[in-house]
Amino acid sequence: MFHLLKMEQLLTQSTDGQVPPSAQGPAPQIKTEVKITFKKGEFQQLKYFLFEDYKIVDIIIENGAVPELERIILLLTRKESQLTVSGSRAKLKEIEVKGDKSILLSLLKNANKIEKVILCDTSLNRDEAGRLAKKQNICCLVLSENSYEESELTFKKDEFPKLNLLTVRCSKIEKNHLQQGICS
Repeated sequence: MFHLLKMEQLLTQSTDGQVPPSAQGPAPQIKTEVKITFKKGEFQQLKYFLFEDYKIVDIIIENGAVPELERIILLLTRKESQLTVSGSRAKLKEIEVKGDKSILLSLLKNANKIEKVILCDTSLNRDEAGRLAKKQNICCLVLSENSYEESELTFKKDEFPKLNLLTVRCSKIEKNHLQQGICS
């Protein structure tokens, strides 16, 4: 059984921030934030979550919501968009993030079984990459364009103990230093 939820399905229930025209002419349009909350007991069988923002969005995953979530793909072009995750994401194994690194860091706090991470436009610095490197189960890491902001990528022996696939497609990274034991 394949469970994939696209945000368009949820947004049809939300306001789009557009004000209908009145008899006096078009109403002034303002950008509004869309808030999407996954509450406990909702979407119990959801395994895959794909979201691409087109306006400022605040996504909240409450503790006990979407307990079967295994993969989340967030393609965020708006820096103002946010993700709040409460409670542990015990089954979350794959994260793909394009955009604001705070979204990635929020996900990492609550997911200890992450195996695959794909990043683009996250501009991680060395300290943030170090937090990612402490996730013990990551076996696949893809660093796409603008995922890392420094020119030298260094992973130490005790980082990424299970990493067996590292793909670097980030033009900012000019040198890779992988100590023995990485990607073994």
